[in-house]
Amino acid sequence: MNNNGLVSFVRVTTKDVLNFIKVAKKRIIFAKPAFLKQEVEFLYDAVKEKSVYCNLYMESGDAAIRYGFGEASALEFINEKYGAFSVHTADRIRIAILIVDDKALVYMPNLAFIEEEASELSFPNGFMCNEDITKEIVNQFKEKTSNNDLVEKIENVIILPGGCIPLLDSIVVNSSIKESIKSLKDNPAPDPAKLKKVQFYRNNYKILKMQICGVRIENKKINLRSFYDLLPEVNKRLRSSWNILKSEDIDELQDTKSFERELKKIKDNYKDYLYDAGRFGSIIDVRKKSEFEEQINKLKEDFKKYLGKNADKKVKERFGVVDPNENSSKTDLETLLKNSREELEEHLLKQCIGNVEFLDKVFNECRHLKEKYYKEGISEEEVLKEYINIFVMNKLKFTDIDEIISKIDIKLDWFDLSDELIFNNNDFKEIIGKYKLELRKTSEGYEGKNS
Repeated sequence: MNNNGLVSFVRVTTKDVLNFIKVAKKRIIFAKPAFLKQEVEFLYDAVKEKSVYCNLYMESGDAAIRYGFGEASALEFINEKYGAFSVHTADRIRIAILIVDDKALVYMPNLAFIEEEASELSFPNGFMCNEDITKEIVNQFKEKTSNNDLVEKIENVIILPGGCIPLLDSIVVNSSIKESIKSLKDNPAPDPAKLKKVQFYRNNYKILKMQICGVRIENKKINLRSFYDLLPEVNKRLRSSWNILKSEDIDELQDTKSFERELKKIKDNYKDYLYDAGRFGSIIDVRKKSEFEEQINKLKEDFKKYLGKNADKKVKERFGVVDPNENSSKTDLETLLKNSREELEEHLLKQCIGNVEFLDKVFNECRHLKEKYYKEGISEEEVLKEYINIFVMNKLKFTDIDEIISKIDIKLDWFDLSDELIFNNNDFKEIIGKYKLELRKTSEGYEGKNS
């Protein structure tokens, strides 16, 4: 891309652009509809390694990225390194201008999915300008001091009407970039390298089916027969099973009450974007899908913490008692399980204490307890307590808090709106009519070449 005259026609590829950026020593001005990740990374390297001043102009909004002129990852990189660049935005930029020190490259930016064609061009797609013309181009980027003329008008074009280069406030630009990033996250742009131009539609809504698991803590019975089998004589009246939790314990946990209250709060917050669709589930605006999913997952994790050992003050307040008439001295789940296990161990101890034959079986099975009894002098009761504790946890598999918490889940299944559902299902059409939803948006865009 070397030139000796005022202007030289050139063939421009992304590789050429990157090589041009690499030679910068003092300044870079780069105007383009949208940038590629590689381009902004090279620009950032120039700023950090050589203190090059970098001024960027790009199209406002996310349309240029959706059309294939750039990448969402580049926009995120600019936002992350915002302080390294001077960034400006404008509407519908359709030319690329790259000024490096005293040279200017002007070219038609390629759509990403036809980039490979640029290397086969026989006709140039840009031109390189020398220092004198570059000065004229740079002048178009200078901001006027007058409040009535915030942009530099192009006055030396004879036939074509003049254009202008807007300069917006940095806060406005940064806010616009963040809005574009959010839009691209809610509705990601497809890979520009795999696009073709088509008429397409985008669903404005998705179907959500939510399944709540393990929130309502069910009682569990433990069969005690395996312990009684160790006793020489078994009283048939002995209870054959043990309830992990009492009915009053479960009521005291207030699990469904507090959980459903918080779930309703979330749904109420999204009442303008979330619609009850009966047997179909719920209909949710795709713009709020990620945000809603994040809130539901946080609810699940907070509820697990609330029942477990990691609840901080904020989590406890979220699921605590809200009715002043209700009892606020609630026993936590871990304590209830501990009390139940200790009561069970005490019950089993009563069945075997003083039974020599049972004690012999314990010593045959656990040599370390035999040594403690004969050599260390611990009492029979202490030996049996230790054995029963091991038996209850390992043989009877007494439920622990982690087992209960691991079963808590909120499963979110997302489904696209099919043609059959929209056009052929009368029940679904009735629901859509009720809420007056515009399910799809049709426009011109790009799709995968092989789709």
